[in-house]
Amino acid sequence: MRLSFSRLESTYGFITEVGLLLAGIFVWTNTVAEDVVHFLFNWGPEYKVANGVVFLLIVSFYSAIMKAPFEIYRIVVIDSKFLKMDYTNALANWIWDQLKLSVLAILVGIPLLSLILKLVSHFDPIHWVCYFSKLFIESLVLIFSI
Repeated sequence: MRLSFSRLESTYGFITEVGLLLAGIFVWTNTVAEDVVHFLFNWGPEYKVANGVVFLLIVSFYSAIMKAPFEIYRIVVIDSKFLKMDYTNALANWIWDQLKLSVLAILVGIPLLSLILKLVSHFDPIHWVCYFSKLFIESLVLIFSI
């Protein structure tokens, strides 16, 4: 049951993402992010890092909203049946976990994301290809050295 539910969730996520890409929702989201940055800070489109952070926050919020029904069903119906938990207790735990995750994402994720976007915007694109190729090769060496 859990495997088929996971496949259904993955299929729904894939179809939703393709639909959003084809409909141009991400382009619209980028303009919304620029408007939000302009409204909150009175900054223009030249502040690419702030626009990128707000864009990724909006996309993360979309993703959380799209995944929420599946997560609630998994927690309340499937996990509570196998773990012998009360439905309301399982749902309250899920809500509390989502709040903690959001706070951690804001406190830790935004500064790291800002740093990464700042580095990416100030270096040549080939620099990042070389860096990630080096990281990939080092990962393969570590995996196969065991």
